[in-house]
Amino acid sequence: MFAISFFDLTSFGQIADIKYKTFFNKNYELGDLILAPTINFACSGGEHVLQESYSSVKVIADFLLSHPTFKVEIGVYTDLRGGKEMNKKLSKIWSERLKEVLIKYGIKAERMISVGYGELTSSADDEIIKKAASDEKEKLCAKNRRIEIKLIEI
Repeated sequence: MFAISFFDLTSFGQIADIKYKTFFNKNYELGDLILAPTINFACSGGEHVLQESYSSVKVIADFLLSHPTFKVEIGVYTDLRGGKEMNKKLSKIWSERLKEVLIKYGIKAERMISVGYGELTSSADDEIIKKAASDEKEKLCAKNRRIEIKLIEI
């Protein structure tokens, strides 16, 4: 089975100077972005969240359960590999699958919207990735793959 990982990017610094909040901040404002922890998706056999990632999903669910008035956008970004249309389609599917798992944790569907951004707003340029040594390529691609939770109603 092939899996795509969406990494916790704290070790890579901020993406394009975005200031992320955490799931453990005390104060939030409309539009705040929170970078989700590592979540793995299967790419074969149904594009689903892998069981090993449920503890990461639970972090998001616990946050939403402790803030019952919050509504969020689940935004999924891919790396630059693959075609733009395919990346947009896959990111939308993965966002929907994450929403489905959050529903299993008791989060109401109407509190979440799923958005697939594909490779939009990449932080590591494709030309830089192409020139990188093979061991650096995956790190650079990982900088682009991320899941952001955006507060759209508080």
